[in-house]
Amino acid sequence: MHTILCIDDEPIILNSLKRELMRAFPEYNIEVAESAEEALEVVAFLQSRGQAIAMAISDYVMPQMKGDELLIKLHQLSPDTIKILLTGQASVEGITNIINEANLYRFIAKPWEPNDLRITVEKGLKSFQQDLQLSLQNAQLRELNHTLEQKVAERTKTLEEQHKAIQDSIHYAKNIQRSILPPTHLLEASFKEHFVFYRPRDVVSGDFYWMAQRGHKTIFVAADCTGHGVPGAFMSMIGVSLLNQAVHDAMLTQPESILSEVDYNLQTVWKYDHQFNKDGMDMMVCTIDTEAKTLSCAGARSRMTYFQAGQIHTIKGEKSSIGDLSPEQEIRKHFTRHTIDISSPTMLYLYSDGYQDQFGGAEDKKFLPSRLNALFEAIHQQPTSEQQAVVAQTFEDWKGSRSQIDDVMVIGLRL
Repeated sequence: MHTILCIDDEPIILNSLKRELMRAFPEYNIEVAESAEEALEVVAFLQSRGQAIAMAISDYVMPQMKGDELLIKLHQLSPDTIKILLTGQASVEGITNIINEANLYRFIAKPWEPNDLRITVEKGLKSFQQDLQLSLQNAQLRELNHTLEQKVAERTKTLEEQHKAIQDSIHYAKNIQRSILPPTHLLEASFKEHFVFYRPRDVVSGDFYWMAQRGHKTIFVAADCTGHGVPGAFMSMIGVSLLNQAVHDAMLTQPESILSEVDYNLQTVWKYDHQFNKDGMDMMVCTIDTEAKTLSCAGARSRMTYFQAGQIHTIKGEKSSIGDLSPEQEIRKHFTRHTIDISSPTMLYLYSDGYQDQFGGAEDKKFLPSRLNALFEAIHQQPTSEQQAVVAQTFEDWKGSRSQIDDVMVIGLRL
């Protein structure tokens, strides 16, 4: 129950005011005080009990502390309380002070007219209830916002932890993928001059390169798996595993036989899991025979470029990818072997399609194979370390501020 507090130093007036309020507002607790000091004690007592003071009606002229000073102090203790000044002698200065410093609601002249008093108090109490309801709603909204903020913070923390875990896993996967690529010392032992420009679109890549040594033959592979990022990286690991099976287990060294074996085994995997799967890889396999001074190659939806005596040559692979399967195809595919004489100095380039497909330049167009061949022609006689720097800078200049659209790999081998 909320309280109406009446303050007047004349007991007769105070009791009369209390009786009228009790009749008009029986749902309220009516408290009285004969001085400002007693009123402040009542306020302190009620607040200690957690009881709200809905309204304070105070006389103006009282000993020791006037009504304006009391209502100002009361406002400091209970700012939501409706303040009414009851007097016939209030000065303009006193009323102005209460209005400015205590948010005075009304003042009623003595002697009051009962109906005016009832209407004024009724409206004041209604205003208090509305303000109280609004205050409760605001408190509920604040609590709701606080709860939502906590939930958002908790959810954000969870997402951040999940994101960190995923990123940590992907970066760990990057280390694993790097470990299956040919180490630098193996490349240096087989090729005195070489470079590798390897630029994943994401942390891990669907492009990979692989090599193996079988006696006087060096087998080198450049592959571009379906997709990029984590799916492409998983495909690259499958590709490395199948190449190991073909070369180290099946003892194959001819490029067309290696391609056919890898294709057959990958098709078999897809056929058991989900027929007509389109995931696969584009691949160029090169076998370098140092005794015969020949390079044999075979490709699946890939190409390679080489230079001899300043002349450019391009070898294109078959139109089908490794691992693609359709009802019209035999499971065992056949690939064409191309053989070139490398007894004269040869500069060989193997690459995925990420470089030539990158959008950029002034007109935001693809780099295209023709521009890539022109780049190779311009640099093929330079030391491979300088070639790598030019290839990297050209790509960055072409891409500019645009996003990289695919994994990029360009490998140069001087034979």
